[in-house]
Amino acid sequence: YTFQLGATYSGATVSGSSSVEILMNEPPQGGKITVTPESGSAIFTDYLFAASLWTDDAADLPLEYELSYYHQFVSELNYVKTADSVSYVSTTLGQGLQMADYLVNCVATVYDIYEASAMATTVITVLPPTAARRLNAANATNSSCTYCFIPSNYDILLGRLTTALTNQAPTEVTTVADVSLATINSANCSSVPVPCASINRELCSTTAGTCGPCISGYFGVSGDSNIACALSSSLGSVGTTCSADADCVTGSCASSVCVDVAKSCPLDCSGNGNCVSYSLDGSTWDGDCMVSDSSCETLCSCDSEWYGPVCTATATEQQELISFRESLCSSLYQASFLQDVDLG
Repeated sequence: YTFQLGATYSGATVSGSSSVEILMNEPPQGGKITVTPESGSAIFTDYLFAASLWTDDAADLPLEYELSYYHQFVSELNYVKTADSVSYVSTTLGQGLQMADYLVNCVATVYDIYEASAMATTVITVLPPTAARRLNAANATNSSCTYCFIPSNYDILLGRLTTALTNQAPTEVTTVADVSLATINSANCSSVPVPCASINRELCSTTAGTCGPCISGYFGVSGDSNIACALSSSLGSVGTTCSADADCVTGSCASSVCVDVAKSCPLDCSGNGNCVSYSLDGSTWDGDCMVSDSSCETLCSCDSEWYGPVCTATATEQQELISFRESLCSSLYQASFLQDVDLG
């Protein structure tokens, strides 16, 4: 690019100019990312990420390759390899979102020596762990455990954590943590009553039967909910006039007036508990917790033999999950020491 500045005296014919040329650095180009296989399962399938065919000016070499993946938003990347000269990595992945047909977006970001970058993406399928697939024959209505962790899954992941710590590989510890959390935190989204995009909400991911938060730029009930979000100017608060439920921030219009409604629990606690209102400090809430009130929440209080956010886990399953989470936290804590830099 050439930038030129001209100047002249007012009312005079004498003028002058000066120019400067700026050389712009183009990012790497022409490349792609491939991931094989294109379909597999969380925890057990090893996926090979490879960035190839990337080119740049000789003066801008060598290139560095960063490999990652995400479920919904590119701003929420999970890294499987930080930037260096190696263009490939083999790794396991966490399962995709049920409402997105378990699709996972894989990303290669390529940098030159001036940190100019380019990105390429591809999509693969990561199903829930095949070894964990089981139908609860004793209760056909309990679909939340179609894919559940079983002890062998925990053993496999704990073994990988131990190996990563032994090899002093903190990045691998983080990868195993990402894989684990994507699966153990996944929710049963088969009973979401409406396509989440149609009510301007993110996909169901962590709360059973419930869409995620409002999509950026839209407003409504905070957090996960099945109440539609809308542009702020179009939503009426409690007490304002309305003609339809969609006109109200609470999602409820009665007798042409926006009214408040009580918050509910996901899946009605699967019939294995009661929906109880709490204040945010954990104490019991007096009366109903209303949708418009951000100072309270509703949670399942499970019957004695049931556990978990929707009361579908047995005592054994709950204890296995607690023990695994404790081991995971301990491993991440130990990995943090491997990443510390000694400034002494």
